[in-house]
Amino acid sequence: MNLDNRPRAIVVGAGVAGLAAAHRLQQDGASVTVLEAADQVGGTTASIHRDGYIVNVGATVLAGSYQAMLDIAQEVGVGDAVITPPAVIGVYRDGVVHEIRGGGPGGIVDFVRTPLLSVRSKLALAKAVPDLLRARAKVGYTDAAARAELDTETVAQYCDRLLNPEIRDHLLDPVLGGIFVVEGRELSIADLWFTIWKVLLGGLLGYRGGMEFFAKAVAARLDVRTGATVTNIVRTERGAQVQWEDVAGRHDDEVDGVVVTPSAPQAAEIFPEIESAVQSTMLDRIEQANLLSIRLGLSRRPARKALLVVAGTGQLGGLATISYEHSLSPGAAPEGKGLIGLLPYHEWVTPRLGLSDDQLLAEILPDLERVEPGISGHIEFAEITRWTPGAIKLTHGTQRAIADINRWIDPRDRVQLAGDYVGMPSVNGSVVSGENAARRLAATLALRPALTGR
Repeated sequence: MNLDNRPRAIVVGAGVAGLAAAHRLQQDGASVTVLEAADQVGGTTASIHRDGYIVNVGATVLAGSYQAMLDIAQEVGVGDAVITPPAVIGVYRDGVVHEIRGGGPGGIVDFVRTPLLSVRSKLALAKAVPDLLRARAKVGYTDAAARAELDTETVAQYCDRLLNPEIRDHLLDPVLGGIFVVEGRELSIADLWFTIWKVLLGGLLGYRGGMEFFAKAVAARLDVRTGATVTNIVRTERGAQVQWEDVAGRHDDEVDGVVVTPSAPQAAEIFPEIESAVQSTMLDRIEQANLLSIRLGLSRRPARKALLVVAGTGQLGGLATISYEHSLSPGAAPEGKGLIGLLPYHEWVTPRLGLSDDQLLAEILPDLERVEPGISGHIEFAEITRWTPGAIKLTHGTQRAIADINRWIDPRDRVQLAGDYVGMPSVNGSVVSGENAARRLAATLALRPALTGR
């Protein structure tokens, strides 16, 4: 029973979308409970502690454009956990890692000098500059309709039409694939413009204490129930009836409003009353990607300067990204030791989901050895997490589908949706989607917005 008479809301899911929604609703005066099926908060931004290491189980990299996330981090007292490490990205091609500094004069010098691309291809990139400049005003986290206007063809189609195969296969495919962990050439050209403006030119960020720093700090200020699985949501005259289960048994709570943040397939399962146009778009027009997170604790820290090494499709077997997490997150590994993250491509992961951890390592370590020779002899442990699904599989048409969902969402609905199928798929995009869902619900519940500068 809600004794203080504040409107009561339930947020389903304690990933960053759910935590952002709950944080904003609580600021605006609602009594909020967050229900999370897992035993910890954060979703794909969670971390675990093992043998003196802080091990991320999903996402690794933050970008300087993540303003919504950074704002909340500041509000909950962990803004100083974010750092700006020297941004060096390595691109693997034909047995060689080509390291390029991110942004600034150093990055320009490195790109001009790198043998990653031929001189002809470097000059050909100038053809894309007018399109890149025109796209700048439309890329971002808040305007799905504007992003959709850019969603006209795949990166491969754009390269075949205007650029060349070398740029496609050895620059754009590895860089985009390394960030989104799906075949980069099959992404929409809208995703390329977004990545250039908001990730590469925006700069990369690191953090102290593992990726969990954000979710744990936000959750500490909320009523979060872990091990709480929502099984059904039904609209009622008051708002919604939420059925959920935990170790104590089944619970039925009637509340004034709900924010639903699990993946599209899970959201449709627990909330079957989603409008048919929205539900069919979520399930039929947006593909899901399976992710595999492999973290290796090392007895010796590799000497490589790069924060990330990315590889195009097939260049390193199934590997898309190698992240040097002892550099991204100071304190993630004990002094002198190393922590490396491996993210294989969705296309490699999906047919191997049934393999054991040992079988997966047996397949992937020989490819890692091509970048870090001898590393297998320094592995202290391997932590492997399977996410099924773990993200959206971006391609041509995905941004248009996301825009349609946003257009069809009823802002007056007492049950609002948030997550990567509602925003720009990324950590910050999920935060923004949670804030937007909270804003819509707060308006419906006639809450008074807090003075947070939003």
